[in-house]
Amino acid sequence: MSSTTSTVAEAAYNVSQSVYEKAKGVWSWGKGIPVVGFAGRMAESIASKVVGIAGTSFEEIDGAVKPQLSGLDAGYINPAINAVVVVVMKGVSKGDDILRPVVVSVLNVVGIKLLTDKSKKEDITSPDDPAPEVTTMS
Repeated sequence: MSSTTSTVAEAAYNVSQSVYEKAKGVWSWGKGIPVVGFAGRMAESIASKVVGIAGTSFEEIDGAVKPQLSGLDAGYINPAINAVVVVVMKGVSKGDDILRPVVVSVLNVVGIKLLTDKSKKEDITSPDDPAPEVTTMS
């Protein structure tokens, strides 16, 4: 379990950055739709003029937003997701430890045997079995 915990603790999901990039992609895609695209292009044109009056551009704003989102992900979102995953994985492990004996017992009563140990696995072929015949279509 410790290897899973350390792997999960180092995971970076970057949710806010992904959402931001997807939203930009949806906006770009939406501009190509005839009816909706007209309104989107008009809104973008107006916003571009307002941003231009303020002395900046969309590219500069985009460049300023991305590091902020990266900090948000690294500082808050990724650690929160990792904490939830660790708690869930511990719960799954404990649930498996509790439920597995019950399920195995019930299945054994029903007549279904589970292989719980790899050393108990039986080889389905024996040395006395002939090799299967190979045929070809001509």
